[in-house]
Amino acid sequence: MRDGDKQSEVTKLKREIIKLLYSNPEIIEILDNEQVDPDCPDTAEWVCIFPYVKLANIQEEVGTFIGVAIDSNGPLENDRFKQLLVTVTAFCPITNMQVKGQKGTRTDILAGDISETLNWNRSLGMFRLKLVNEQEGVMSAQQYYFRTLQFTAIRGNDLKNGQANIH
Repeated sequence: MRDGDKQSEVTKLKREIIKLLYSNPEIIEILDNEQVDPDCPDTAEWVCIFPYVKLANIQEEVGTFIGVAIDSNGPLENDRFKQLLVTVTAFCPITNMQVKGQKGTRTDILAGDISETLNWNRSLGMFRLKLVNEQEGVMSAQQYYFRTLQFTAIRGNDLKNGQANIH
């Protein structure tokens, strides 16, 4: 039977990023989700912060949420490292875009908080995350708006003791 505690490197990295996001009280506040306890912000995981980019047109409940995706461009010139592309997308229904007492849309405010949390962050045990792209958009049904931030980082190439795991 598969070990339930076994995690891929991508899973570990996503969990670390999600923890950074829900540890920021400003992000929790702007997500504005009644199911998330601000005193226990890890309750946001799998409620409004997901380890994948959850599509608005297939979700069960209307709300503001964040999705995290990680891609790799493969090894660099040095096989011991690879470049990661970390994509974080904030979705918000049109009915919830305005935030009382705040300037800007909910997606823009969230994106700012996400950028402040992740950009140039070195706490993930790798070279710093660097914001390289930010885009705004609307879902085809025009019921949800989103803002996507993309960060790059250099990470070890899943080598054990400096050697590829070849069987």
